[in-house]
Amino acid sequence: MAINLELPKKLQAVIEKGHQGAAEILRPISRKYDEKEHAYPVELDTVATLFEGISEAKTISFAGAEAFRDGEDGPKGNINGGNMSAVL
Repeated sequence: MAINLELPKKLQAVIEKGHQGAAEILRPISRKYDEKEHAYPVELDTVATLFEGISEAKTISFAGAEAFRDGEDGPKGNINGGNMSAVL
């Protein structure tokens, strides 16, 4: 049995948003914190707020099988992608 490592469409959006966040939030401040390496990067508080909002809205889960759970009843059946979701 072959292992399929292609990303499902649901996880492809996570990758695209990660790249967008890196380009628009992290890249502009990278030089500043290269030079001031012991300073606290306050801009990352914005990123933390975004992740908290996404987690509370339960639109995307960032770890394991919780990404594919159907409420409190447990998983919807045999669901693929939980481990890949945790890695991404």
